[in-house]
Amino acid sequence: MYRKRKEWLRRAAIYILAGIVIVFLILYFSTDQAGAVKAKENDLHIKPETFNQEYRNKRGQVRLILAYQYPNISGKYEGIDKINCRYITMFSNWLRDQEELVAAVPNDLQTDARYGNEVSYMVTYNKNSIISVLFEGYLYTGGAHGMPYRNQLTLSLDTGNEVQLTNILNRSEEEIKQLVDEAFFKKIDSQKDLYWENAKGIVEKTTYAELKYYFTEEGIVFYYDPYILAPFAGGFIEALVKYE
Repeated sequence: MYRKRKEWLRRAAIYILAGIVIVFLILYFSTDQAGAVKAKENDLHIKPETFNQEYRNKRGQVRLILAYQYPNISGKYEGIDKINCRYITMFSNWLRDQEELVAAVPNDLQTDARYGNEVSYMVTYNKNSIISVLFEGYLYTGGAHGMPYRNQLTLSLDTGNEVQLTNILNRSEEEIKQLVDEAFFKKIDSQKDLYWENAKGIVEKTTYAELKYYFTEEGIVFYYDPYILAPFAGGFIEALVKYE
């Protein structure tokens, strides 16, 4: 009788322990591991391609610098060739647009400051078969300061097409616009003195198609260019909308 009871307790202990292990595994893979799968790093090699050109006057003085950097990506995703073509096209269009700037720069600059238009990039998100690249430029044509500007591309590595916010956030365009408006309203209300008096009105009038954004680990960062919502010193005004 004692042996049977001891054997029963041993089996019961094994079953309980097995149950605990199973529950742990279920919780582990449904939380931490699910998150890890959701945030899987893309298997990519990213190489920067760089363009630099100096323009000098007859005395050898540099009067203008043009610089542009964009990513060249490689990997086993079907959309990579299409994505690289997008980056090259962006650069080609930018370079063509500089012809007017080159012609406008005076041969003899009156100050030591060199005119310039320089663009660099930053990969802000590289997971889930999505790559989001933020291009940041700075144009200087004289005066107290130049003008910073941005462009971005958030693309699917599988198709090479732009990623739709409605699919990522699982919301309609109207719902996304409301989320963005609320994020900026909260930011404006927290420091009203930093923004134009009609800053909220500008946000409200911005259409869904006009939204500017880039992806990050924390969520999608929406932004307005300098001077739009606040004075130049405020820089780019950003608001974060987290992923669902």
